[in-house]
Amino acid sequence: MQPTFGRRNAAPVSAASAAAATPAAPRYTPANPAPSNPAQPSDVPLSRRHWVDRVLHVLFSPSGRIPRGYYRVVTAFSILLYYIAIQLCRQVLIDAHAGTAGAFIPSDLWLASLELFTALFLFGLALWSGIAGTIKRWHDMDRTGWWTLLFLVPLIGWLGQLAIGSWVIGTRGPNRFGPPAY
Repeated sequence: MQPTFGRRNAAPVSAASAAAATPAAPRYTPANPAPSNPAQPSDVPLSRRHWVDRVLHVLFSPSGRIPRGYYRVVTAFSILLYYIAIQLCRQVLIDAHAGTAGAFIPSDLWLASLELFTALFLFGLALWSGIAGTIKRWHDMDRTGWWTLLFLVPLIGWLGQLAIGSWVIGTRGPNRFGPPAY
């Protein structure tokens, strides 16, 4: 007698009829990709659009979970954006003092305002990326995103958050915030 594999009150199935009744598994090729599940990467390479969506989700979406390695990448990305923004602001200040008596000509004023706007935009992206990554890292450890408010404690909160996010292992298997990350 064959096992029923979790089917209650099911009639036993012979091996010959089971083989004839089940179709052959479809063969996945690049032209016929496997259905993608973002929680489980497949052997089929992702298209460019799916790859971009996954990167944007990891960097900017506060929902879901990310493992320690992804958190380190998100933190490095945020620090890089902060650095670029600071360098833009620094360049504007250097240019302001290099002019004659600190006076800008109109084209320099337009360029300086564009640089400052770009720097503010990069600060915003870096801040949001860091917050979203930290929230997802807390989700991976089965904690709410409110733990991100530890950043408000100067120095101790920053270093503690970085240490906990980078080295504490998340929960195995699904938790209340979703399936395991990528």
